[in-house]
Amino acid sequence: MIPLYEVRPQMRLGYLADLDSILCLHGDAERGFIEGCRYSLRTDSQVKVNSGEKVTPNKQGEPVVRKYEEEATVLLITIDGKEFSESGQDIAYLLEHFEIPNPGDIATRFPEEVQRQRELLDRIAEDGRLAGNNPSFAWKRFQREDLARALTKTRDGGGFILSWEQGGGKTVGAAGYAQGAVRNGARNQVLFIVPQDLIPQYRLDIREHLGIALEHIKTPSQARQVAAHLKAGGEGWYVTHYEALSLLGVKNEALPRRVFHHRDGDGRRVRLDSSEFCPACHASSLDGWQRDSPLVCSAVHIDEHTGRRRAGGYVHKALKVKGAAHHLAVAFADDVICIDEGTLIKGDSSQRSKAIRGLRARNRLLATGTPISNYVNQIFWLMWWCLGDSSLRFPYAYDGGLAAFEANFCVIEYTYGRQGSATQHRREKRKVLPQITNVSRFWRLSAGAMIRRRKADFGEPLVPCTLKTVRVPMGVAQRKLYEHWLSKDRFARFFALCRRRHKANYLDSRVMRGMAQIPRVGAALVV
Repeated sequence: MIPLYEVRPQMRLGYLADLDSILCLHGDAERGFIEGCRYSLRTDSQVKVNSGEKVTPNKQGEPVVRKYEEEATVLLITIDGKEFSESGQDIAYLLEHFEIPNPGDIATRFPEEVQRQRELLDRIAEDGRLAGNNPSFAWKRFQREDLARALTKTRDGGGFILSWEQGGGKTVGAAGYAQGAVRNGARNQVLFIVPQDLIPQYRLDIREHLGIALEHIKTPSQARQVAAHLKAGGEGWYVTHYEALSLLGVKNEALPRRVFHHRDGDGRRVRLDSSEFCPACHASSLDGWQRDSPLVCSAVHIDEHTGRRRAGGYVHKALKVKGAAHHLAVAFADDVICIDEGTLIKGDSSQRSKAIRGLRARNRLLATGTPISNYVNQIFWLMWWCLGDSSLRFPYAYDGGLAAFEANFCVIEYTYGRQGSATQHRREKRKVLPQITNVSRFWRLSAGAMIRRRKADFGEPLVPCTLKTVRVPMGVAQRKLYEHWLSKDRFARFFALCRRRHKANYLDSRVMRGMAQIPRVGAALVV
């Protein structure tokens, strides 16, 4: 839980949870605090609720007044019976009058180990200059320091988020971390997962800077061969793209619904349906037939000859082919996996995110320039994969952990039924707002898990940005669609029809915004 870098005083309130008493540095006679005395301390999480009313459109586009509530979990600090919150005024008071614990950082707590990792990175850069095509390669100052701290943190296994903005050199940084992890004890088996269009540049940069060639895993069959090679004790550095792991070659075709006959205990023939009964053993949903996808039978049977219990195991599938992620799930369990553009796995139910979650590795790095763009819950799966399931560094489980994370750090809005109806007291909609709460505890959670640097924090000159305009022709189907709506006044007649049906200004504003794009569409068609 030690932070990677020193935490500023106003960000240390989350560490008060480790104490049961606190020292007063400057007395306050009005509140009864005496300098030099220790006072009892308790930290709690309190749910703060703000309610009100607002106008929202219903399914027909009509404006209705609804009640809403915003719930936010806030940190409540109690010192000698007196309560303090995370407001700016209370934070300033606590910093002035009490000793706020300083957790330090990796470099101050383990200076010798961090220095050893700095020297290790210097040797990696020297070996890269000899093996690669870039004789002037050297780590930038911030790269060397960040990677040395990260390698110290994950020396015995673990992961972290490398959040350098564009231009910071995440490609070379990820490769340097992987090389350092291998020299710290991980096996020389490394996998990089990047967007497909970045693979040529990834392979070129790592070959030029470190002199290491990456093999591209393109298909599930190739992934199976790599897994077998690594299991036999082989070594190698590999790169693959998200679609190869989650989409390419994946097939999941269910058998059609089936009706069959069965004789019951009285010998009568009855008709059964596969939506309710297992076609193999005729077990019902109460006995173990899972009706929802996947259609699997887990009914337990007793063998007549041996008396042993066995599961049915029937699967109602015509074809099921798993992707490359299935073969690579544990292939790098003792090795290193580095993910670039990690925000691509933020989705809760996307195939891409699920494929990445199943990958295991001794050392894990996730690189992204924007770990949180708008909503705090976007970082949940990134941190879960890096820090582990229900671990000390990330105490949230795979099942139900996202909801608990949102309850702790997100502001959640609940909308009730419209006024005057029978359902006005029932919550109809749950919405996560682009706001953060319980900030002190979130800082504590992320301080030991993420290195964040913006361009102003690099302290190094960056390569100037070059923009190149690429003309892309309009798609055939897209062009036909635009021509359809722009010809014979179809869109104008559609707009007039919608205006007669729905008088709400809400719908009109949306349609008007669409009409404002007509000149642009017309110009594109002319080009």
